Amino acid sequence: MYLTHAMVLSRQDAGEHDMLFNLYTKEYGKVRAYAKGIKKEQAKLRGHLELFSLAEVGFVVGKGGERLVYSSLIHYWDVVRLAPELYEAGYRMAALVDEHCFAGERDDTLWQLVIASFADLEEGRVSLTGVTAYGDRFCARLFDCLGHADINSAFFVEGKAVV
Repeated sequence: MYLTHAMVLSRQDAGEHDMLFNLYTKEYGKVRAYAKGIKKEQAKLRGHLELFSLAEVGFVVGKGGERLVYSSLIHYWDVVRLAPELYEAGYRMAALVDEHCFAGERDDTLWQLVIASFADLEEGRVSLTGVTAYGDRFCARLFDCLGHADINSAFFVEGKAVV
């Protein structure tokens, strides 16, 4: 079993009781993992893998890919969920990481960027009026971490590069 800290970037239904999660992990980079039976009331993983949650996760690798077998909630980022502007910024940041990172590529700088950015939103270091500009700076720092210097020099509007 592989054990690591993970940020939940996205999740989607995969049948009546199962879900598929995209996680950005400290030790393994982006991981796409299947959680069998997570929607059942007695599921042990239930409640630990909400969108944007920071959790300790355990997964195994099988023929069908990674399967989540353990999760323990570390931080819920509840303030980010309460303000629509913060939620939208968090969603946008998570979507950018999910879209632009490849599975299995560990990056300590990127991990720190993701955690620090959500902490900034959570702890009030970003005003509600400055959320869009903060998201644009996050986008630029993300592309810098990923080595996209040509994109990094572009002008950003609402998280999208405008050349």
